[in-house]
Amino acid sequence: MGSSYTLARSTFARSTLSLLLLCILSLPLVSSAPNCLRFADSDSINQLFIDGGPGTKVHLCPSKLYRLSGTIVFTAADQELATAGYPTGAERATIRVEGSEVTAIQGDCRRCARVGVRSMVIDGNRRKKGRGIVDTGGLVVLGGNEGQTITDCKIRDPRGFTAIHYREGDKLSCTGAVIEKNEIGPVGDEYDPKVDGPDPELSELGRPLAAGLSMACKDSVVRDNTFIDNTDASIVLYCSPGTVVSGNRISARKASAMAGILMVDSTPWNGDYTGTIVKGNTIDAASRTIRVGIGLGSAVWSDDVETVLKGGTVQANTLKGKWMGYGIAAAGLQGWTVKDNFDEAGHQGKRSARCFDEPINPDPMAFMYTKSSITDSTFQSGFKDHIFQYAVCIDGTEDFKAAAAAKPIEDSRGRKQVPAEAKGAKGKANAGPAGAGAGAGAKDDSREGKQKQAKPGLPVPAPGPAAEAGKAPIKAGAKLHVPLSDDEDPEDDSGSTGLAKVVDFDTGSEVLDGALLFSQLRMIDAIESLGRRVAGRLDEVGSSSGGAGGAGVGPSSTAISALRTRIEALEGRQHSLLEITSSLRTTMQKWHTALSSSDNVAHKTLHSILSLLPLGSDSSEVDPDTQALLEAIRSGSTHEVSSDLQRDELRARVQAQAQAQRERARALPTFGGGWVGVLGQGLGGCAVALGGWAAWRRWRGRRGVKVM
Repeated sequence: MGSSYTLARSTFARSTLSLLLLCILSLPLVSSAPNCLRFADSDSINQLFIDGGPGTKVHLCPSKLYRLSGTIVFTAADQELATAGYPTGAERATIRVEGSEVTAIQGDCRRCARVGVRSMVIDGNRRKKGRGIVDTGGLVVLGGNEGQTITDCKIRDPRGFTAIHYREGDKLSCTGAVIEKNEIGPVGDEYDPKVDGPDPELSELGRPLAAGLSMACKDSVVRDNTFIDNTDASIVLYCSPGTVVSGNRISARKASAMAGILMVDSTPWNGDYTGTIVKGNTIDAASRTIRVGIGLGSAVWSDDVETVLKGGTVQANTLKGKWMGYGIAAAGLQGWTVKDNFDEAGHQGKRSARCFDEPINPDPMAFMYTKSSITDSTFQSGFKDHIFQYAVCIDGTEDFKAAAAAKPIEDSRGRKQVPAEAKGAKGKANAGPAGAGAGAGAKDDSREGKQKQAKPGLPVPAPGPAAEAGKAPIKAGAKLHVPLSDDEDPEDDSGSTGLAKVVDFDTGSEVLDGALLFSQLRMIDAIESLGRRVAGRLDEVGSSSGGAGGAGVGPSSTAISALRTRIEALEGRQHSLLEITSSLRTTMQKWHTALSSSDNVAHKTLHSILSLLPLGSDSSEVDPDTQALLEAIRSGSTHEVSSDLQRDELRARVQAQAQAQRERARALPTFGGGWVGVLGQGLGGCAVALGGWAAWRRWRGRRGVKVM
């Protein structure tokens, strides 16, 4: 009896251990449910931050694209937005701006201490949505608090003036920010006078230039980041006392840049750069121009030679690439240290035609400073003493040669036109630096208000055909110019003065745009032809009245009156055409807006339907039609889905399956949510199994003893 009882106990122990081992090995399988947010937009993410409060971490799924209809807003301390698992490559989740906002992430509130953005791709969608015009803020806006971080992110194509903006806060409370291991770029557009006009700040399309990082936070760290094709400056320090900028790589590959690193502003810390250190960075003008590698002092960016900046350090930085303008330019400094910087760049570029006449800046060089404006400072050898203003006011050599060689050309109607690249090349009227090169001299909205901004003059228009032929000017009354707006400049640079301006159309249809433009050109041709005939008639009247005592004045006057009437009729028709076109454009814009709004509503509706399904539901429980539909929604092709399956049918089908899943869930024990619940269910099942097994073995053992 004893041996049988011992054998039973040994068998029971082995069986128990085997079952326990099986339960342990199966735990990773039952706990592998997704722990990331698979379907989300700005509204649902914001709700998670609001409901979760301090410490909430929202993790998006790897390699997924999330379209934002609004701005993601941090609401409390220690919140985080990241990709689950913190990948650093192509597996990072992407959030893309699809609405009217320019800011994707905002965390500059008073409660937003230590918020972070990690392992994300943040796309401002500038190529599709265009530049910000009314709202020109940053793509990521943080600041006003302590310890905020951006790490391992790729940030590109902001619609506003900068990719990342760290605000100083209402009480200069921003401190301890960390920006590291990010890739920033491309950022902004190159300034093109033909597209943006004579001043990039006043472009109707929005400001073309944009910066990579705009930093106004003290005691912070900017390290080991890569900036590629940032058209304004890659890093702009607004004093930021105590901040260390080190180990960053800046390059211009496909777009020129105003500067690599700028330390030119006195706001908001009253010119205090004490403890601000820029060291060990590499600035590479690889295949496009960087006008100033590192700019120190207000004169680099303006004509302000009075402001003095105090206390910064620039050390052990490397300048390289054959398209560099000025390497380091410095003026208006006190108590600075500039040493051990290495230059292996080629320096090129010529003074832009839009620069001031005085002073005339020297040709680009490695190291330049205005010695008389610098006190109590240490500078390495090799700096050359020059007086300068607007150091960024240079063009690349090839661009300058092309502009200088440009000659007036004639359009299809024989009027002389000056190419946009060469406009402003003559006379003091064009000496203003705004728009030089890629927007040189253009001042950011955040630049100091007291820095004077010179406005470029307008080129002198070419004379009209009558003036070229030495003919008498057209008398008052023969209205050859159609005013297109109440505030139109009579000397607007649209060709010859006194001629109707050609208006570009943007109705949304290339065919309609072409038809309207063709009609407009024919109308203008007819008006100008009649104008020339009127001028000829006036000459005939003058010669007849002088040589024949006024003979023929009557018939000529009648003919002129008839021509004048025809001109007025044509002008009226053109004006009506423009009004109709404007009305049509407005209507089509409203239509596009309505379509966009409808698409957003449909997108949100589909997401609300998907939210009825548990995130970890088994795809085998969903019928094939609905599964195909859900996959289409996940891929973003909702416009193709709506034609195959109506939304009402979809809602009913998903609700029915969700109800069935909920009923099945009620039959299972519940131990909490998420992976804790799954783990609890697994352990509970194991415990029940072990208990039953133990009771059964104990009963068998006792029964065996009694029988023997």
